[in-house]
Amino acid sequence: MSNAEPSQLEKITVSVWQRYKAGDTTAIEDSFDQIMPFCLRVCARTCGRYIDSSDEEASIARMAILEAFDKYEPQRGNILLYLGYVIRNRIIDYKRSEEKRHFTPFSAFQSEQHIPGAQTVDLAEQILDDLARKQDLDRFKAVIQLYDIKLEDLVKGSPRQKKTLQAAISIADRIASDQEMSTYLQEKKMIPIRMLEQRCNASRKIIDRYRKFIIASTMILIHDIQCLRPYLSDRKGGEQHV
Repeated sequence: MSNAEPSQLEKITVSVWQRYKAGDTTAIEDSFDQIMPFCLRVCARTCGRYIDSSDEEASIARMAILEAFDKYEPQRGNILLYLGYVIRNRIIDYKRSEEKRHFTPFSAFQSEQHIPGAQTVDLAEQILDDLARKQDLDRFKAVIQLYDIKLEDLVKGSPRQKKTLQAAISIADRIASDQEMSTYLQEKKMIPIRMLEQRCNASRKIIDRYRKFIIASTMILIHDIQCLRPYLSDRKGGEQHV
């Protein structure tokens, strides 16, 4: 991506954005060599070919940096993810305008394989998905840390048997979907055992044994951690007897 690790590059980009928003017109130019390799990689993924700094797509990426920095706000999430989306969208817009300028017949768009960049958009998505996944995981780790839970705890303490796994996930789902139980968990940092036993006859044994897994699973649902939600619906565990 660049000589900087993603986390380091994100810090650099945030710092540049802060300087830019504060009125420092040289901020982007000063850090251009550090940010541009990432931008060129997004261009290359979108176009499906190597992009040189002298290519038209590179010029579009430079303009996209200005657009992204003008519009970005911290609540939008990872700044690199946002920058990548802006660059990808501008490249796709450019490709479409080029196709129109060359009078591509409408029939050429009937098959997805003929759409400009259609075969390579998935490649662009890979880098953006990686960033989104990292953002989700960072958010998840911060949330479960409030409950004194680490990722290593979940690796060691997750149910192995299918039936037990399903029961634990069911308990998490019940907590997440119940406003009172959800509030209790988040405020007291404890599983609402009595309410669970009364409302859904939950197994005390499973709750006690897999407390951290249940809390973490509940947080995935409450905070909508997209990259982890499939694990709650698709994981099958080991043997099917308890």
